[in-house]
Amino acid sequence: MIDWNWQRVGVGPDTILDAADTIRVSNVRYTVNLAAGWIDASVYLSWARAALRRGGDDGWDSAAGWAKRAVCQRMDTLLVNNHFGSFLGRNYKDKADYLKQLKVPGLAVLRDLVIDPRNEIEHAYQVAKEEEAHLAHDVAELFLGATRDAAEVPAILALGLGSKAFVLCVKPGHEAHAVDLGIDRSSPPSLFIEGYPNNPNVLVLYPREEQIAQCPLKDFTCDQVLPLNARLRECLASQTFTSHGVSELLLKSIQRQLKL
Repeated sequence: MIDWNWQRVGVGPDTILDAADTIRVSNVRYTVNLAAGWIDASVYLSWARAALRRGGDDGWDSAAGWAKRAVCQRMDTLLVNNHFGSFLGRNYKDKADYLKQLKVPGLAVLRDLVIDPRNEIEHAYQVAKEEEAHLAHDVAELFLGATRDAAEVPAILALGLGSKAFVLCVKPGHEAHAVDLGIDRSSPPSLFIEGYPNNPNVLVLYPREEQIAQCPLKDFTCDQVLPLNARLRECLASQTFTSHGVSELLLKSIQRQLKL
C-alpha cells in the first residue's frame, strides 16, 4: 500500500467540472442508494389505496395525503440519487424545475392534481372529496410507474476510478468489503465523492502530483450539479461493467488505501 501524503486544495465547482471533463470514464461503477433508509413511495401509495377502501371523510382525506407523500418521496429519491440532496428543502416549484432538467415526466399534472389540492385542503382545514382522493391516488400511481426505472438507479460516486481486486465476506464477526483501486503515483486523475450522507465533498485526485482538489457539493448550483451528475452517469452506458455498492466497510477500505 502506498503511503500517500496528499496536499488538499480547496477549489470552486467550475474547477471540478473542468477536471471532470478530462477524466476517462471507466467501466467500474461505485454506487450508493441515498434513499435506501426511507419508506418507499410504493408503501405510501398502498396506504392511500387502503384509505380509499375505508372511505368516508377520514378515508378520502388520508388517501389524498398519502398520495401526496408518495409522489414527494419519489421526487426526493430522484433528486438525492442525482446529487441534488442539498436542494431537498426547496419548494415544489424549485424541485420541479430541477427534475424537469432530469427529464422527469408529469410534473405539471402532479402539481395540479396531487400537490396543490392537498395543500389547499390542509390550509383551509377542509376534508378531501371522494373524487379528489381517487384522482390523487390514480395520478400518483401513474407517476410512480413512469419513474420506477429511474428511481432504481443509485447515485454514482466515482469517475475514472477502477478496481483490480475485490473482497467480500458477510460471515458474522468477519465482515469485509474491500477493493484494490489499482492506483499508484503514475495513475491519471480520478474523481470521487466522499462524505455522504451528511457532508458530501467532491474530490479530484491527482496521483502524480499527490494533490487533491476538493469542493463541498453544497457549493454547486443546480446548473453545476447537472453536468457533474451527467458525467458521472456516463458509466451507465457501458454494457460490460463491474459494480461496487459503497457500504460503510467499502468506504473505509477506500479511505485507508488512499489515506484520505
